[in-house]
Amino acid sequence: MKFAEIVIHPLAAFSTPLKGDTIFGHFCWQLAYDPTLANGSLSELLSGYYEFPFVVFSSAFPRFQWEGKTAWFIPKPALPSHFFGRRKGDCFETVSQRKENKRKRWMILQEEMEICLNTEYFTDREAFELLRKALPEDERFPFPENPLSFHITQAQPHNSINRLTFTTGEGFAPYQLENLWYFPGLR
Repeated sequence: MKFAEIVIHPLAAFSTPLKGDTIFGHFCWQLAYDPTLANGSLSELLSGYYEFPFVVFSSAFPRFQWEGKTAWFIPKPALPSHFFGRRKGDCFETVSQRKENKRKRWMILQEEMEICLNTEYFTDREAFELLRKALPEDERFPFPENPLSFHITQAQPHNSINRLTFTTGEGFAPYQLENLWYFPGLR
């Protein structure tokens, strides 16, 4: 299998998280608009997708330079804690270490694409701080203190308009949708 990377440099808000199925959908729409991008039409490629997928997308992960190489933050595998090594010490130390490790949700995947379970893991804040330090000086915008994620959410008000009467529904009926704003410089 060949590995290909699509680098997204978000400049505006997203209304959905960058999950694999969303990116796959956008890719398929691009193939529908320009069939010369692939060997065959979109309908031909999708007809045998379950037996022989022509492309597989993962969710988007933060990309950065680490120790002089390209690296990505990927989620730590969801495995029982004993897979990540046992700590020596008394029971209290072991339990407190397990609690601390549960908060560490990220691991670094480097260009070699080798995953080792005995690697270092990072909390959201630690991962964000590493990403921020990897940015060039001119892209290090002031960020909220103690960020909880690689993005912030902001509610955006909407309203439905009846296209026949050019009015809103009964009782005005506004609603809100969440938008995701990724931090500047994130790729």
